[in-house]
Amino acid sequence: MESMLENIEISSVKLIDKEMTRENVIDIIMEYVTKSLNILLKLPKTVSKELIHLSTYLSKKKRKMFDKFADVDFKAIKELEEIIRQMREKGFLKEIDIETAASTIFAAAFFELLLYIYEDHYNKDDMFTALRKKMELIMTPYVN
Repeated sequence: MESMLENIEISSVKLIDKEMTRENVIDIIMEYVTKSLNILLKLPKTVSKELIHLSTYLSKKKRKMFDKFADVDFKAIKELEEIIRQMREKGFLKEIDIETAASTIFAAAFFELLLYIYEDHYNKDDMFTALRKKMELIMTPYVN
């Protein structure tokens, strides 16, 4: 678990590759979320299921280890906040509650990841298609 956590932390340097424009707001967010999820998608579904069960155990028995995993999630939310903040500062987004938007996007991504892990018929393409629809629903009303 500790070596996996170190690998996630090393891999979590996620810079967006595209130049940010008004037209690619959704693409930029999807790129970030996709890069973040791809770190976890390298694992087989069975291993991912075990990690989820183990995280429940850790939350009760090994709180420090659980907190390290939670910190990775909080870092991802902060990075999303920064992306949204940059979009707002450049005038690509209308007034938006940045923290709520970032945590909502994270929640949608986590939900889709859980569906992918637990539903045998749900593949990566299904997950990313559904996630893009959710990103559009969340963000499109705020695009200038």
